[in-house]
Amino acid sequence: MLLLQLTAITDWLSMSVALWLAAYLLIRAHRSRVTLRAVIILAALAAAFLIAYVGLYRSSFHLANTWAAALTLAIALWYDLTYQWLSPARRQAWRPLRLALLAIALAKIIYLLVLPTDAGLASSSGLSTRTFQPTWISIGDAIYLLVAIGAAANNLRLERRGGAGPHYRALWVASILAVGASLYGMLSNGWPALFPRVLQDVLLLASLMLLGYAIARYQAFVGRRTTLHDLPVSGLAVLGLAGLYGLIARHEGFTAEQVVFITAVAILSHAGYDLVREFLDRLLHQRESALRQELRDLAQAISAEGSLADKLQQGLEGAASLLNASSALVAQREADYFVVKASIRSLAPGSELPSAEMVADDLREADQALGGRITWLAPVHTGLEQTAVVGLGPRAGSTVYSAADLDLLVEIADWAGRMIEADHQQQQNRARLRAMAEDLERNAALEAEGSNLLERLEATPDRNFVGLVEDALRHIADYNNLGGSGLATQLGIQGPTQIDRGKALRGRLIEAVET
Repeated sequence: MLLLQLTAITDWLSMSVALWLAAYLLIRAHRSRVTLRAVIILAALAAAFLIAYVGLYRSSFHLANTWAAALTLAIALWYDLTYQWLSPARRQAWRPLRLALLAIALAKIIYLLVLPTDAGLASSSGLSTRTFQPTWISIGDAIYLLVAIGAAANNLRLERRGGAGPHYRALWVASILAVGASLYGMLSNGWPALFPRVLQDVLLLASLMLLGYAIARYQAFVGRRTTLHDLPVSGLAVLGLAGLYGLIARHEGFTAEQVVFITAVAILSHAGYDLVREFLDRLLHQRESALRQELRDLAQAISAEGSLADKLQQGLEGAASLLNASSALVAQREADYFVVKASIRSLAPGSELPSAEMVADDLREADQALGGRITWLAPVHTGLEQTAVVGLGPRAGSTVYSAADLDLLVEIADWAGRMIEADHQQQQNRARLRAMAEDLERNAALEAEGSNLLERLEATPDRNFVGLVEDALRHIADYNNLGGSGLATQLGIQGPTQIDRGKALRGRLIEAVET
């Protein structure tokens, strides 16, 4: 009786763990063929343990065949899972074996499910103390199990030589445990009294737990960046609640079959809730990603003068929509006040706000002076100086902003700071370009005037004009003399003072000489 209870508890626990791991990987792991194979393997093992548990209390050849079919599916996909991690050259070499094992598994599963009678793989003793029947089917099945699991372990051993990660080692140990469970199952067929099935179930339980951990380590922790604490916390929560439901059902007098089905339904119901929550989280993350992409595009598109307010307005609209804010604004600092540059159902653009209400070192709640139109303020800093502020009004409805929402508000403030800094830098660049253009224009004018002076020297044989030029060259460092010379008058040089006219004439003379 004690052995029966231990076997039942082991089967129930193994079913629960396998079903939870399958749901966990399906919901949280990175979408890939590896994950899908692992999910089907764990689901098949969960079905096998469920059938084994029921078979303890209700013997049936049909149950035995279904159990064998589920176990065959799990083993075949286990090998195929390890095959996917082989190098391309090794996959090509082992491809015939893979096709043969999958074909045999498919034929065996069809054979087991179609025939409602004993297929020579288990007796009618409820799967607890099976007796081995030496038929060609049972012998072939034993050889198939050893070859498939042994080949899976060999695949992982080959990849471990190439410096594979910890998940490979966990899978390799899981395959070794599965080989041990298969060998132990063959011994229990011949000597059921000496080799109780509970030990085989323990080996399979350890194997499937390593399988789930290995896949979760790579596909969830690495591929999806799921935290390491998520796996044990989720397992304790779901399995603890499912176990509680099972104990309550057992205490209320439900049958053993009803208890195990209640446990399975509890795990699946929690997994379904988790799936809906994960879907909503991904939808929210997609919207956040879309907003971040829009903000990056706006930052790259700010080029023309006067476009900063438009870009801030577009980015603010996307943020307010995502955060479900009733109002929002962006105000830029100018002297001792802040000027609203962008607004959504808040203060009109161009409105001035006192600095005392807007200045903040970090994210904070807004003062009551704003009249409830703005509830949160996120400062915008450029270096150590606050250059603007992003304000957020109350959230639409009765809900409040979560910590994640406020973190996004800070990120939007950082984006606004980059926009303002980029616009300020572009204004400085435009000013430098205008100054360079003015310098070029002045140089061009001086060159033209120098050329005109040469032309007059060449075209005018007047000795007086030549004398004036020669006299100006002799006194080229005397601005006062140059400003009062007749050459300045003939060239039409103007200036507020005689010194200024002398400087201008000297510049023309130098340009003429250089030309």
